[in-house]
Amino acid sequence: MTWRITDAGFAMTLTRDVPPAIRDHIGEFLAQEDAGAGSMRSCIVHPGGPGVLDAVESALVLPSCAALDAARDTLRRHGNMSSATILFVLDEALRRGCESPHTLLAFGPGLSMERLTIL
Repeated sequence: MTWRITDAGFAMTLTRDVPPAIRDHIGEFLAQEDAGAGSMRSCIVHPGGPGVLDAVESALVLPSCAALDAARDTLRRHGNMSSATILFVLDEALRRGCESPHTLLAFGPGLSMERLTIL
């Protein structure tokens, strides 16, 4: 996962290796903090791209509000806006009535994984 600055703005490149890496490691990542998918009421995922969302969905059994519709709709309407995208997804999930606590998941270059729980 890389970002390049171009005359048109930021250009993200997501290699084919990223979605399988997320799928293969996200369960272990969440278990480190005793925050497995089974304990989530609302899962808000940064939509790095359709492949990222598919990988999260295939790896985790998510609560019904976390069917990733809010993330998919945000990606479709606005694209990947870098870090700000997760806040757009959170706003959409709140509009849809997803209940707290919210577990936010995001991914970054290198491939880094981040989790935040909002009560």
